[in-house]
Amino acid sequence: MSGLSLRWQQLKQARSSWVLVGLLVFVHGLLVVSGDRNFWWESCGLNRASMIEGRVWTLLTYGFFHGDAMHLFTNVAMMLLLGSRLEWILGAKKVVLAFVAGILGGGLGHLLLVPGDALLIGASGAAMSFLLLFCTLDPYARCIPLPLHARNVGAGLLVSSLFLAVINPGLGLTMFAATGQWISENVGSGIFAVGHACHFSGALAGVLIGKWLMRIRHSRASILAERERNDRGVK
Repeated sequence: MSGLSLRWQQLKQARSSWVLVGLLVFVHGLLVVSGDRNFWWESCGLNRASMIEGRVWTLLTYGFFHGDAMHLFTNVAMMLLLGSRLEWILGAKKVVLAFVAGILGGGLGHLLLVPGDALLIGASGAAMSFLLLFCTLDPYARCIPLPLHARNVGAGLLVSSLFLAVINPGLGLTMFAATGQWISENVGSGIFAVGHACHFSGALAGVLIGKWLMRIRHSRASILAERERNDRGVK
């Protein structure tokens, strides 16, 4: 079976991935129809104020709301392409686990590393969890079109996300604030409006899940063997 044919089969059979993506699209559609985005963002988005006020559900609900169609499309595309492949290898339950872990991990990273009371929305923590879970399970996969192995792409994303999170001038870390201030003045402060802390901690959640799956009971060899059996079973 050709690579494209296999990927098409994976996409068609990835029920959990489609359900998760469908939920994100459905929520965004309701948000657009309601015409009151600020209300829903403030009610379901995550920041320190929501935690202080006891709205603990926002640690999960923030991941279902997006700022605009492009924000939604980016996360949905990553989740569907990666989630369908992960579901083929690991099954539906572990894809849902990676989604929830990425959302919760991304939210905790935002609360710990983002200064002030910035509001967080979007499923990028889950998308990063999917990406780093895949990189952990299959570190030598080629990340087309980049001439790099998955493990190098994953490591680069982890390091760059953490670096951009800690140099945020508002965080006030003496060793890094000057670098962040220079970037803000010469590149633009908008770079710190991106949820780098969420990306890092969501990705870290994916790594931890991958390491847990790769323990003795689920070695890399057994996971690859299971994937090969699944591949041969596709008609």
